[in-house]
Amino acid sequence: MAKESTFPAEDVPDRRERILAVLEEHDPVPVPTTTLYLSIEDKRHLAEEFDRLVAAGEIEQTRLDPGDPHYKEAMRLAGLEPTTVPASLRVYRRKK
Repeated sequence: MAKESTFPAEDVPDRRERILAVLEEHDPVPVPTTTLYLSIEDKRHLAEEFDRLVAAGEIEQTRLDPGDPHYKEAMRLAGLEPTTVPASLRVYRRKK
């Protein structure tokens, strides 16, 4: 964070359990990145929290392509209509 920032990192709570709970709630469907972001109230340094969980081997970020068995459900989680032009989604899931 930039020096003199109005959003200090020191008081950011640990969101690990909440992130993992959201992923577990929707398992086996991978959760679109935007959906996961929106499910966490305090978004400060959230990308870094995701990166830490990826580095620790607890979650992974991947791409979900049209035709994947979970694609339609992931699109629904992202709030996208079935008529939306098919495109790859960036998703997170628990690493197994």
